[in-house]
Amino acid sequence: MRFPLRSACFVVLSCLATGSVHAHGNVSLGIQAGTIGIGPSASWRFSDHFALSGAYGYFDYDNYDHSSGDYLYEGDVDIHTFALTLDYYPFPQRGFFISAGIMRPDYDFDLRALYRGDGVDNGGGGGLPPEVVDSVARLEGDAELSTRTVQPYLGIGWRKTSDTGFGVFGELGAVYINPRVSLTPAGDITETGHGVIDEIIESERRQAEEELRDELNRYNVLPVALIGIEYTF
Repeated sequence: MRFPLRSACFVVLSCLATGSVHAHGNVSLGIQAGTIGIGPSASWRFSDHFALSGAYGYFDYDNYDHSSGDYLYEGDVDIHTFALTLDYYPFPQRGFFISAGIMRPDYDFDLRALYRGDGVDNGGGGGLPPEVVDSVARLEGDAELSTRTVQPYLGIGWRKTSDTGFGVFGELGAVYINPRVSLTPAGDITETGHGVIDEIIESERRQAEEELRDELNRYNVLPVALIGIEYTF
């Protein structure tokens, strides 16, 4: 990812060189919350039309519950996001800006895939109890949204950084993602050593991985929405 980092630095330095000579030079420090987690943010309005912003977000969710295909996925989600953007203010006194930069959307899923298809009692009777099925056959593994790399980000927002004091800000955008999913069979059925059963298990594993990967990557982007409060010096 050297090229995106070099490009971002080049753009920032170019804007610094061509920025307004009567820029405010205001610095804003705050805290934000949204789809990228909760964490600190900073913005430097180095000219009337441009600002350099950075943010970090974190969130830990222990009760992840999601259905995909014939499986119910349970587990934990850890979110760590880092962002560095260049914000363009077409109307300096209005606060509206267009943001472009890089983001690392580090979403880690620790998963258990529990089969809930045919033959399982999902509340209507006539099948095996779920706890029996889970002890015999299940899938375990993990998933990531971005495979721990920086990705391009684009968004729009509003931030009033020309006045000293407290203020609010918000942003909507999207970051490109490239999910990775890895599942491994678990349960008593994996100990049979029967070739036909092993082939069926492997086929189920591949299908479950593909379905979950397609669902995570349905639009190739992760929506970003956040609000925050800050103090401008």
